[in-house]
Amino acid sequence: MSEEVQAESEFLKTLQNQFEDLERLKDDVMDLVVDGKPVCNTAEDAEVILRARTERLDHIKRLKDQLQEFSVAIKSEIRAEEWRLSNLDPFLEPLQSWARAQLAGAKRKSMVLKNGTVGFRKSSAGAETVDEEKLVKWAEVECPDAVKKSIWTSVVAEWEKKEGELAPGRKTKPAEDKFYTK
Repeated sequence: MSEEVQAESEFLKTLQNQFEDLERLKDDVMDLVVDGKPVCNTAEDAEVILRARTERLDHIKRLKDQLQEFSVAIKSEIRAEEWRLSNLDPFLEPLQSWARAQLAGAKRKSMVLKNGTVGFRKSSAGAETVDEEKLVKWAEVECPDAVKKSIWTSVVAEWEKKEGELAPGRKTKPAEDKFYTK
């Protein structure tokens, strides 16, 4: 059994035990209900009520602590998996070259393999910013709605489309096949 599965199993057993303890307390407290109304006639009754409240508060705190611990463990596992995945990044270039060679001359742009799909998607042609400072100076005058803390290139692109020209600081970029995996 993996460490993660064992930890989860222990966590669930602990929760089950805590739940059973709280159910027993609930029964004790329900003994203090007479004719549908709560009663507290003795110090013993008061102790039962206080014990039930204390146990509930402690249970809430334990659950919050366990949730925090579980969250930290999950975040740590996610970081580890992301690191493991990043170690595969150097393999993407040869995978892309292999896929390009396999698909060369074929009408299809992707191929399904046993463990996933590789292929190419056509990106849309558009404009890209090459000199943001120049573009910001121009936009402050010609397209002020585009200027906030940073340039809104989508607003600039709308202006370019409307005006039929590129804004200063931008150049045409050709459409290209973008590699993907899924």
